Amino acid sequence: MPLRKYLDKYLGGKASIFIILTLLAVTNSSLFGLNEVPLTGDAVEYNSYATNLALGNGYHLYDAKFSAYREPAYSFFISLIYRLFGIQNFMAVKMTQILILAGIAFFVYLSFRRFNYKNTGLLAAALTSIIPYFGYYTNLLMSEIFFAFFIAASFYLLLRILSGDVKLCLYILLGLALSIPILTKSAFLFFPFFTAIILY
Repeated sequence: MPLRKYLDKYLGGKASIFIILTLLAVTNSSLFGLNEVPLTGDAVEYNSYATNLALGNGYHLYDAKFSAYREPAYSFFISLIYRLFGIQNFMAVKMTQILILAGIAFFVYLSFRRFNYKNTGLLAAALTSIIPYFGYYTNLLMSEIFFAFFIAASFYLLLRILSGDVKLCLYILLGLALSIPILTKSAFLFFPFFTAIILY
């Protein structure tokens, strides 16, 4: 019992849980993420878009013409990191994606906690943060972690609305959280329609 009270006191807060999940995500990325991964395939194109955006050259790949070959959300996200920390600062991208992985796990925890499954939520969140597949992708210039974050956020917001929390701001946030995955992977385009059917 004293141990349980200690855990509830010092590890029961949301900030403490997020810090723990971040540490787990850092460990996961260190173990399963490769230190140096050459840019290949999709990563080359994301980097090209992000670099041009960060330099103010517009949204294009290799020439001066506008290109919509890739969905824009992830490229804009990477371009913001490049503006803040330097062009092609891949370490900054990796650290940011580690925090995003911790955010995914945190939304998993919040989703379980919403229905009073706090301990189950802690276990699920911890397991999410140490999935080797996620750890590997934190080190790549790929949209999977970014995409998964907004899916997790959308799911949490949807659960809040379905459980009776009908604040207008939640609907607005849900709309934003659903729009970003669409701008990341166009295959997600029709998901909001199914969400609307569930809500109404």
